[in-house]
Amino acid sequence: MVLALCGSVAEASDILMLKNGDRISGQIITNQNGAGLGFKTHYGAELDIPFAQVLAVQTEQGTMLSYDDIAASPLSDEAPSLIAEIEEDVASVEPAAGFDAEDPSKYKWSGRINLGASLDDGNSQKKALTGDGETKARNEHNRWILGGNVNFANDEGVETENDQTLYGEYNRFLSEKWFVGLRQEFEIDKVALLNLRSKTGPFVGYQFYEEDDLNLKVRGGLNYIYEDYETGNTEEDIAAAFALDYDQTFWDDMFTLFHKHELDLPYDPIDAFLFQSETGLRVPVSKYLTGTAQVDFDWDNDPAAGTREADTKYSLKLGYEW
Repeated sequence: MVLALCGSVAEASDILMLKNGDRISGQIITNQNGAGLGFKTHYGAELDIPFAQVLAVQTEQGTMLSYDDIAASPLSDEAPSLIAEIEEDVASVEPAAGFDAEDPSKYKWSGRINLGASLDDGNSQKKALTGDGETKARNEHNRWILGGNVNFANDEGVETENDQTLYGEYNRFLSEKWFVGLRQEFEIDKVALLNLRSKTGPFVGYQFYEEDDLNLKVRGGLNYIYEDYETGNTEEDIAAAFALDYDQTFWDDMFTLFHKHELDLPYDPIDAFLFQSETGLRVPVSKYLTGTAQVDFDWDNDPAAGTREADTKYSLKLGYEW
């Protein structure tokens, strides 16, 4: 997109959108050497707006300009107005944030579903099915997440995997980066003799990046953990919980690396910690289809009697994204 200076003060009619939800009609008159915007309202007041408070600008022509476009524009202190000259195939500029800059209260939906399966029916008889999914709804102040996964495997009539997980999470953004929230998770693992593990708890989080090609967030809080085993034992714990969620796209969407994990440290006993992680590589197959190679590594430092502490799964999946 090429930005040009044109027009008169009387003709300009831009809409300035601020991160607190306010909208101001008038005209951009200065760039303030990259420090912020000089803005003249229709009722004659001149305002100095720091770039940190600017979400986007909608020009008189209806073009949506993001924060980066405005900050990089060649406006000078003598500039009378700002308009956009765009190529025919460019209708708008997408906002950097994960929500709709034109209407911050509107929810933006995204998600994916992945499935993988294998079957051997010759000298050996093996069957495996794996799948996962996650969907997100995001606006300026709220983010809702719902997801889960399933894994089944049978080797020569012996069940080697049978586990399912379902989770839901709510985030409330207190600022551009900081958020608080609540998470609920349910897990079943028949091979590990786990009838049910429930984790519920509040947290505080920080969103380092939320872009189309880079996302990174961390959270920390408390979890109430309830576990019911096939051995008849039940356990209840309060645990400190720490989690990280990262994904990044490289080389013009050639591939995406992702990793997320959660560590739960129970108050009593302190050495009975839980660690769960997902790491992998995602490659686009077409506009909406992706291929995924993934490794899941879990560690239960206090497993049921007769089961192992470590559990590693390798999977290849084909997915649909929106």
